[in-house]
Formats: sequence, structure tokens, C-alpha cells
Amino acid sequence: MEKRADTSVAAIVAIVLGVVVVVFLIFGFSTGWGTLWDRITNTAGGSSNIDAVRSGCEVACLSKGTQQFCSDVRDVNYGKDAEDGVVRNDSGTCDYISKNPEEFPGLVVPRCSQISCPPPTP
Repeated sequence: MEKRADTSVAAIVAIVLGVVVVVFLIFGFSTGWGTLWDRITNTAGGSSNIDAVRSGCEVACLSKGTQQFCSDVRDVNYGKDAEDGVVRNDSGTCDYISKNPEEFPGLVVPRCSQISCPPPTP
């Protein structure tokens, strides 16, 4: 009988871990893996994700991902400021970031000639 109890506990643990993995995969595929990683690093105090945002925008452009380039908002985390220790964050779509580089210091996202984004609605 003891073996059954041990097997039941192991089965429950395996089921719980399986559910966590499935939820993780669903969230990752539905919101995008870059967004998921941004949320994880921002929750943990976060370090700069400028390179990840730049890469994500480049991939969206190269793959002609109009939704990802024009509509998906990217959270930009600059990390802690050396002077005051405050974490600075901004957000914007890849299209917005590429057209307003002065608002995103250190983050250069080239304009994407392969994608024509509709003008933003007020």
C-alpha cells in the first residue's frame, strides 16, 4: 500500500508540473516569447532589455510581421540608472520606436521598408 501512496504523490507532482508547462507554453505562444521574457525580467527587477527589443523588431520586420511591428507594444527596460538607482521604462510599438528614436536613447530600430503600418488612431 505504501507504494501506491508514493506513486500517487509522484503522479500529482507530475500533473502539476505538466499543467505549469502547458500554461507557460500557451502564454508564450499567445503573447510572444519576447513579451514573456520581458515580463519575467521586469518582474525580477530587470536589467536592460534594449538588445532584446531591437532584435524582436528586426525579426518582425524581416518576417514581415505587420502585427508584431505595427501593433504589439514592447516594454523597454533601460535597467537601473547609475546616479539614482531608478529603473527607467518606456514602451512603444516597433514602428513608433523607429520613428521616434529621441524618446528611446540607446535603442536604434531602423524603419522597416517591407511593412507599411497604418497611422495610429487617436
